[in-house]
Amino acid sequence: MRIILTVTLLSLCLIACSDTQRTTLATTPSPDGHWVAHVYREQHFGPGTAGVIGGVTLQRIGDDTAPIEVLTVEQPNARPDHLQIRWRDPAHLELRYRDATVDFQAVKYAGIEIAMSELPR
Repeated sequence: MRIILTVTLLSLCLIACSDTQRTTLATTPSPDGHWVAHVYREQHFGPGTAGVIGGVTLQRIGDDTAPIEVLTVEQPNARPDHLQIRWRDPAHLELRYRDATVDFQAVKYAGIEIAMSELPR
């Protein structure tokens, strides 16, 4: 019983020590004004969970639902200019990244084609 109690208390302490901080780096509306793309950086703190994740979300303007993730990357050397977005037109979003490992990429969402490329060094 003591072991279970000790393990439970240690687990709760580790969970309580972890924290996440999300910062929006850029917000770009689509040319037709129906969508907005957000670039974010998420810093994770805590034992075993420390790291930096970057990403891009899409959200319909005027919609209260949560934004949809269209790109997630690990960025050990994260800088704000290492993840960029650009609308070519209302149906094409370009994502560019540098010094990152891609974890997830959507190629199309709600009729918007999403292209991705690596930024030159």
